[in-house]
Amino acid sequence: MALTEEQIKIISENPLENRLDHLRERLRVDVDNPLHKDGVRKGAVGLDEFHPLVRHVVDESADTDIWEAVFDIINNLSIPTAIPASIASTSRGTFEEIKNCTFRNVGGFWEKFFDPKRWRREQEAMLEGVLTAHDGKKWTTFPKVRDEKLVWHWLRSLEERFLDHAPYRFHTTKTANQFQEQKGQMDLFLQRPAAEGSDTLWYKNVLVVGGQKKSYHPSRFEVDFLRLTRHVQGVFTDQPTRRFVHAFTLYAFNMELWIFDRSGAYSSGTFDIHDEPDKFARALVGYATMDDDIMGLDTFMERRDGHRYVTLDDASGKETRLRLDKLMIRQKAIVCRGTTCYETQDSHVAKFSWTSDKRKLEQCIWVKEAAV
Repeated sequence: MALTEEQIKIISENPLENRLDHLRERLRVDVDNPLHKDGVRKGAVGLDEFHPLVRHVVDESADTDIWEAVFDIINNLSIPTAIPASIASTSRGTFEEIKNCTFRNVGGFWEKFFDPKRWRREQEAMLEGVLTAHDGKKWTTFPKVRDEKLVWHWLRSLEERFLDHAPYRFHTTKTANQFQEQKGQMDLFLQRPAAEGSDTLWYKNVLVVGGQKKSYHPSRFEVDFLRLTRHVQGVFTDQPTRRFVHAFTLYAFNMELWIFDRSGAYSSGTFDIHDEPDKFARALVGYATMDDDIMGLDTFMERRDGHRYVTLDDASGKETRLRLDKLMIRQKAIVCRGTTCYETQDSHVAKFSWTSDKRKLEQCIWVKEAAV
């Protein structure tokens, strides 16, 4: 929370001076202890709320920063965990859909989606550049006052300095109704370059969904996760053949990366961007430069002259190229088979659907029924 002028006046008149000196070394040892860090990340110790305060004490931050962290802890302890009524009705179905297929701290996450060993030289140079903005302890220009707008400007400054030639840019919304589907304000996102001259945004252009807050409240995970999920659902609805969607949250200086596909949601686990700058830098560069395959876009459709084409094998094994005209059917859920049907140029129907590897392919059933 931002301090009032009266609070700042009281703090300045009653400085902490050396009252915290005897705590700094003990806290520094705990902060640097990998076992303690791992325990907090895995939820074995409920100390996440105190991390900002510990960091300010160790770093000998200004008194105002320390007291602001104290007030945040007090406020966080009284925050209700229930879902607000304003989003409860629309989110209940989404929560039931995703609650049993959400997995955090998934092994191999970074190697799969953010592995610099597979990057081009241009991406490696961007990564090296971004990391120069970290001094070994913290991101040097990260705002001292925790404010969403200031963090947004900080992200944009990194983008302008080190990602100037990246194909994708970070964006934010100014109002809750800027997206055509009006699912609420999206804090951060990356998208395909869109036509200029309109403030209306479309989920069909969104590549990565992001959530941002000035403070980190583990007790609000369910509420914040549902807000993120609603936007991911919008992306899948407007991009029905999308294979998976990248998302992330940046709350204070705690970040978590997500992958949503038709089977559920998977995360990297939460990390402190100051303590693990390499992860933050890899995420920043990765999102801005990903190719279509790693981004989760469909790679089986050809787009040309405003039309979609797909090449399939017919029953005889011969390749057939179809032009997809009218979208007939799509599913709005995330966890589903993602069934999508298009009317083709020759008035047939092309169906796309995810299927279990334990089920018989639908095309085999149709071939049998048609006695082909």
